[in-house]
Amino acid sequence: PAAIINASKCTRDAHLQAAFTRLRENGPEVEALLPPSIDGFIHTEYKNLQRDITHVKDDNSFKEIHTKLAKRASSTKPEAAQMLSVSGPGALDWHAQCPYSKDMQLPSPIVSIAIRLELYLDQPGLTLEDVTATCCNVAGCSTHVFERKGHHAINCKYNNQFGSRTRCHNDVLWQLIKIVKQGTGLHATSKCAALLGPNEHARNAKDRDHDNITDICVTGLRNDVIAVLGDVSIVHPIEGVKPYACASGTATEEGAAVRRLEQKKNNKYKPLATEKHFLFIAMCMETYGRFGPDFIAFLTTIAEIAAKRNEGLRSVPTTRSMRQQFITRQLRRYMRQLSLVRVHGIAKRIKSATFAVGKSNITGQANQQQMNAGRRQLALPGPIPHPTD
Repeated sequence: PAAIINASKCTRDAHLQAAFTRLRENGPEVEALLPPSIDGFIHTEYKNLQRDITHVKDDNSFKEIHTKLAKRASSTKPEAAQMLSVSGPGALDWHAQCPYSKDMQLPSPIVSIAIRLELYLDQPGLTLEDVTATCCNVAGCSTHVFERKGHHAINCKYNNQFGSRTRCHNDVLWQLIKIVKQGTGLHATSKCAALLGPNEHARNAKDRDHDNITDICVTGLRNDVIAVLGDVSIVHPIEGVKPYACASGTATEEGAAVRRLEQKKNNKYKPLATEKHFLFIAMCMETYGRFGPDFIAFLTTIAEIAAKRNEGLRSVPTTRSMRQQFITRQLRRYMRQLSLVRVHGIAKRIKSATFAVGKSNITGQANQQQMNAGRRQLALPGPIPHPTD
C-alpha cells in the first residue's frame, strides 16, 4: 500500500502536517509550488523548493509597497524607481564584501553617503537653502538645482571635484578586467580601438566617420568568435535635470533603466560586432546597484570557467551540486566586488557636490560682505540682503 502521512496517529506526522499547512497559508504563489497534499512529497522529489519559496515570499513582501508607490503622485515615482533598483540582483551585495584590497576600502564619510543614498534620505551637505549655490564644480552648469537626494550630482558631468563620471566608469571597468583575468586566466584589455571600425549604416554621422570603441576585449573566451567585446555603462534611473524627475518606466518596471540601456548598446554595437566575427555584450548596471541580465550572464560564464580551473575542485571527486555551489559563490563574489567599486565612485561624486555647494555658499557670503562694506563706504542707505536671510 502507498505510504501516507497520518497526523491523527503519529506526533511526527502531526508536526509535518502543521508545517505544510503554514506553508500553504503564505499565499497562492507559495501554494502553487507545493503538491496538493503533503503525501505528494513521499514519491516526488522537489528540488530547490526552499529557494523558490523564499523568492516568492520576498516578491510578495515587496509587491504591495511597489504597487502603492507606483500609484502615487509624480513626486513619489522616484521613490518607487529607487526602491525597484535597490531591490534588484546584486544591488546591496557590497555590504557583504570584505574590502581586501586598498582600492576597495571605503572611508566612513563614503559609507554614510552610500547608506543614505540606498535609504533615499537627504544628503546633509546638499540641504542648504541658498539658491545661488551649485552642486557642480563648473560655474557654467546651466542648472542651479537644489535637490537633496543627489540625483543632479550623480548625473551632471560638471560635478567632478573628487570624481568624474569617467573616473567612476573606469574604476568599475578596471575591476571587471581584474575579475576576468583572475577567473579565466585569459587576456583582457581595455579601450579596444580599431577592432570594430566605423559603422557605415549608423544613423549618427559620428558613428559613420569614427571607430566604434568598446571598453573591454577578452580573447579566448569563445572559440566561435575572434574575441568577446563589452561596453561598461552605469545609468541612473532618476533624471537629474529637474528634481525628482523619474525616467520612463523605472517607477513601475523592475530594471527598466538598465534593460533600456542594454537595448541601446546592443543596437549600436551588436550588428557591427557580429559582422566582423566578434561577440558583443552590454555590461550595464544602475547607480543604485541593479545589474543587467547580459552582465550577470557574462559574470556567470567567468565563474563557470573559474570552477573548471579551480585545483581544489579538480583534485577530489565532486558532485554537480558542489560545482554549482562554487559557481554561485564566485558569481556573488564578483558582483560584490563590482558593487563595492560602484558605491565608492557614486558616493565620491555626491561628496564632490557637497564640497562644491559649501564652497559656493562660502564664496557667496564673502561677496555679500564685500558688497555691504562697499555700501557703507559710499554711505548708501540700507544693506543688501543675503539670499538666505
